Amino acid sequence: MALTETTIDEKESGLGSGSAGLVLPVFTLTIFLSAFLLFSVQPMFAKMVLPKLGGSPGVWSVAMVFFQTMLLAGYGYAHFLTKRLPLISASIVHLGVLLAAFIFLPLALPSGWDAAPQAGEAFWLLGLFGAAVGLPFFAVAANGPLLQAWFSRTGHEHADDPYFLYGASNIGSFASLILYIVALEPALTLSDQTFSWAAGFALLTGLIAICAFVAISRSSDRRKAASTAVVTKASDASASPWKQRAQWTALAFVPSGLLVAVTAHISTDIAAAPFMWVIPLALFLLTFVLAFARKPFFSLPVLSNITLALSVIPFINLLFGVVFLPWLMFAGHLAFFFFAALLAHSFLVKLRPEADDLTSFYLWMSFGGVLGGATTTLLSPVLFDTVVEYPLLVLTALLCRPSIYETNGKPKFGIPSQALLLGAMICIFALSSAIGSHRKFEFAERSFFGSVTVRKDNNGAFNLMKHGSTVHGAMRRSDLEKGPTWRPQPLTYYHASSAIAHSLFAKQDQLAGKPAEMGVAGLGTGSILCHRKPGERWTSYEIDKVVVDVASDPKLFRYVSACGEGDPIVIGDARLTLAKEPAGKFDYLLVDAFSSDSIPTHLLTVEAFQLYRDKLADGGMLAVHISNRYMELGSVLAAIAKETGLVGRIATIQPSDEEQKTEWASRSTVVVLARDEAALVDLADRDEWKNINAGETVAWTDDYSNIPAAIYRFLTR
Repeated sequence: MALTETTIDEKESGLGSGSAGLVLPVFTLTIFLSAFLLFSVQPMFAKMVLPKLGGSPGVWSVAMVFFQTMLLAGYGYAHFLTKRLPLISASIVHLGVLLAAFIFLPLALPSGWDAAPQAGEAFWLLGLFGAAVGLPFFAVAANGPLLQAWFSRTGHEHADDPYFLYGASNIGSFASLILYIVALEPALTLSDQTFSWAAGFALLTGLIAICAFVAISRSSDRRKAASTAVVTKASDASASPWKQRAQWTALAFVPSGLLVAVTAHISTDIAAAPFMWVIPLALFLLTFVLAFARKPFFSLPVLSNITLALSVIPFINLLFGVVFLPWLMFAGHLAFFFFAALLAHSFLVKLRPEADDLTSFYLWMSFGGVLGGATTTLLSPVLFDTVVEYPLLVLTALLCRPSIYETNGKPKFGIPSQALLLGAMICIFALSSAIGSHRKFEFAERSFFGSVTVRKDNNGAFNLMKHGSTVHGAMRRSDLEKGPTWRPQPLTYYHASSAIAHSLFAKQDQLAGKPAEMGVAGLGTGSILCHRKPGERWTSYEIDKVVVDVASDPKLFRYVSACGEGDPIVIGDARLTLAKEPAGKFDYLLVDAFSSDSIPTHLLTVEAFQLYRDKLADGGMLAVHISNRYMELGSVLAAIAKETGLVGRIATIQPSDEEQKTEWASRSTVVVLARDEAALVDLADRDEWKNINAGETVAWTDDYSNIPAAIYRFLTR
């Protein structure tokens, strides 16, 4: 239904009194604060949970599904209160729910959730979120539509079209995320953040009580003036209710699915941290602000054309592997997402119903959001071996163009030939991608921790293992045909010329053939195992069982079968599994736990390095691989070394052109640390290895990290 204007004689209804001027500010402030708390809790609590699952980007994807589901539950609850209970009863019930939520404040990880299982991580994580933050988030989630419904009963001059308050709500959401990036995360520990959030929740509860009082009192005044009111009538419906609700759902589905897909894409390559999560979410909320504004910032035809043009960027990157400058591709993905979401949301706003059906509109919109997030996070990994859902969603976003559905400016809910053609393209693409993955790859499988593929290089001479978009190991295919005693040559970051190999060789020379315990956090293809010397015992720690399966399959890679036979491989997060090892165990410990191109931040904190230090034997060496296309991490490790009483060196080694071409040798940056200089003496005399320098960088802790500063240092060095 389209909206028609409604007027009320304020003078006769008593709404022209001085108190009427306070109605809008009170409701606006309350909705703003509610949205601020609603979206600040998401990155805050997800960051708290992140170490439990190895810093995986999947944590945020599952968190998004949880928060969207709870938002849907909150909207359903608000719809029930509005439609089924008198205003006074609804106010009492809602205030009771808010007060009950104080039991869970300040927010913290509940006991009994210490370690995730090796299977079903997503559902375990959903349970953790529910146990820790479910009720407080539910209570806050209901406020948006509920307060708008209450406002519509106040008799205010804008009461008959309260949707503009949703824009104010999203301004609060957007502000909370921006503030989290620039101030809260860099300046406050997690403990400080949770206490601040609890204080804000208490203030919100008081403001909602005031709004309830205002709505009840003014609703009574409005009933007295009902005889002078002009009754609102819906204009002719252009579609039956179920079709209209289906389109609300569909238009919310696409941007929600894209939000999860884009966030997973960029956080896998850069960092699984709130900074990377917040940027797409902030853009998502900004589209709501612009879409619900009283005066549109962009017309629908303009948005359609921009979205169509920008769709080229994710297509050439995702389907053809074309990469320009990393940051340019990063910006291109976000630009397409922003305009695609703005297009869908603007079209959605155009189809909004009368204020009397406001809570139903938000309920179905939220339902579409949950479907989009759940399909991308939970269903797609089951249906596809590789990340097919992102390009599929790019195609689907083009279905949101109003020109497909409109005739003479009026919504048409049929399915015209353009939509059928594009829908057919989507189905063909999905089917061909599912079939093609088995032809294109030697191996392809997804887990909670990402997509792992094995394919031949362009010349067919090497097998390459990729996690996300980054090569994590390579092997000559000719080595696969050699006998079981043949020791394959380590390649990529483990090539004999690499910084990792330099650090290992230096320690091996010091040990001079003595029995030694060696460890590596992050198995990859197991390349480093083929640098072993007699008497060494290697233990590998790997969080993703799919990676272990690939590395252990001699048809794909032979490093483990030829060089690591009998050596233990421990599955689980490196910090949790290393904590179970005896103190002083390792003569050499390598931390090389990447998720695509990002290093989990919880492995780069003071607490993590205190753990590593305790596991080093006297004279032991800790090597940390920090090669990265986006962040400067050397100074972070230098600051951590100072805090933990370690000394260190750093080297970036560039292989020769010939080594890169014929042996897949890779440029790498490595930091080596030890308790004293004697353990690093063999590296100290080499020109490549420099002293580490923290400068003004502050050490990261489990409570504090500063991803934006690391990115800034990388861009300005």
